[in-house]
Amino acid sequence: MNITELSWAEQGGGRYLLAVTTPENMEQDRADEIARVIHDSGFSSEGAGRWLSPDDPNAPAELWAALGEIGVALEMDAAVLPPSLLLIVADLQFA
Repeated sequence: MNITELSWAEQGGGRYLLAVTTPENMEQDRADEIARVIHDSGFSSEGAGRWLSPDDPNAPAELWAALGEIGVALEMDAAVLPPSLLLIVADLQFA
């Protein structure tokens, strides 16, 4: 299974830097599709697989849902998570 890894770093002001790592064997069309979804979710590219979140505090959770809708298998480093994702993780733990 091709698992896309996400990690988050707090940037202040409620914004987060998202680092996206896709598997080396992932087809370029699929990687481009993932990048389009991230961009369409309001994130701005910082280059090298890094994206800055928009001011919307719900954007990380909305991105997570959008990536799930296109069937992206995700793995996230839970060391730093935006608050909207903490709520999702909490829900998943008690489901």
